[in-house]
Amino acid sequence: VMLDQSRPLARVLISFVESMGSHVSSMDAADAEAAREALLTLVAGVIRSSTRAACDGPTLLPALRSQLDQWIKQHLRSGPIRVADMARAFNVSSRTVHRAFSLTGDTVGSVVRMQRLASARRDVVATDIPIGSIAHRWGFYDASHFGREFRKFLSMSPSDYRECFGIASVEMQAETDTLNPHSASTIDDLAS
Repeated sequence: VMLDQSRPLARVLISFVESMGSHVSSMDAADAEAAREALLTLVAGVIRSSTRAACDGPTLLPALRSQLDQWIKQHLRSGPIRVADMARAFNVSSRTVHRAFSLTGDTVGSVVRMQRLASARRDVVATDIPIGSIAHRWGFYDASHFGREFRKFLSMSPSDYRECFGIASVEMQAETDTLNPHSASTIDDLAS
């Protein structure tokens, strides 16, 4: 790994290593261990600093954005999504996280909201979980907040959407077919 000697922390590390090299032979075990810990801390700081600088480059922001989108998906049900948590997870600054989203004209909040709504929409369509439970499951404050956001996103309420596209409409069609004696192949089909 090449050190960018123009970076102050890299210069501190180089000076520390040079100084340690000239004094290590006179150190006892406790001093050597303390020096090793200090060296590891400096190396970790230089790596973090270099990673941050590299991730701030415009060619790496799209790759970071993709990873941030995945992180959001994995943490949607874990409580609030915070920029600081995302920055910490990828060892970048909060500013870098915001810049990764701004490349596409998005904000962290808008992407989180869209992912929550998309996941909630899948539950509305594919399950019979009550709407309020779906709202809570995907991080909405309450069912009315969820309903307002859902209407903005899909131009109808979650209940109406479920009625049109969800398993309830499929089940109603199945019940209609079962009640129609012409659609049953045997008497056992009518009984079930």
